[in-house]
Amino acid sequence: MQHTDSDGFYSFTTIKPGPYPSSDSNWMRAPHIHFDIQGQVDRKVTQLYFPNEPLNDQDRLLQVVRGDRKTLFAEVTPAVAGTSELLVKWDVILKSG
Repeated sequence: MQHTDSDGFYSFTTIKPGPYPSSDSNWMRAPHIHFDIQGQVDRKVTQLYFPNEPLNDQDRLLQVVRGDRKTLFAEVTPAVAGTSELLVKWDVILKSG
């Protein structure tokens, strides 16, 4: 479980996930991270995707998302020059908090 600070910011360290076969194994899921976000009122269950992944266009669950799909994509930048570490920024807004 992760909590935000008093300004609503959060952070955690992880590795970037790889693709994996769908439950019926007929297609591959694009790399993504599952989130279950609980506010004081709202709850959002969603997934964070990474830009420029070849499997994004083939991920059937991503393709059927209604609304603005770009809200599911993180902003990815190098964390420290000369390393393979990445900094991923992803804003989540709950309507009622």
